[in-house]
Amino acid sequence: MDAASASEEEPCPGPSYRNVLVGTTRSSSTSPRPTINSLDRQELRSLANQEIKDAAQTMSDIVEMLANRTASEEFRRLWANNARLENENEHLRTELRALRRDFSERKKPVSL
Repeated sequence: MDAASASEEEPCPGPSYRNVLVGTTRSSSTSPRPTINSLDRQELRSLANQEIKDAAQTMSDIVEMLANRTASEEFRRLWANNARLENENEHLRTELRALRRDFSERKKPVSL
């Protein structure tokens, strides 16, 4: 796989950690969450326990996703990321050269 074909692919094929974290809300309530002041002690404890269970399930899902990823999938993902970062780095180098050139031209004293 060459860098050109890798850069055309999605940078991170498959579910990303962020998508797993954001997309795995197991909370069944669609209404606004109650404020802490409006909850009694038992409701607060129940809410905290549910949040802990949700977080544990999300972490379990992430571990399972990582465990099920094959070496070739991981290699392809890393290769694509590397190609994307190399392209971005080259773009930044070009931009930096242009900025330095513009800055050095601006600093030259105007001769009369």
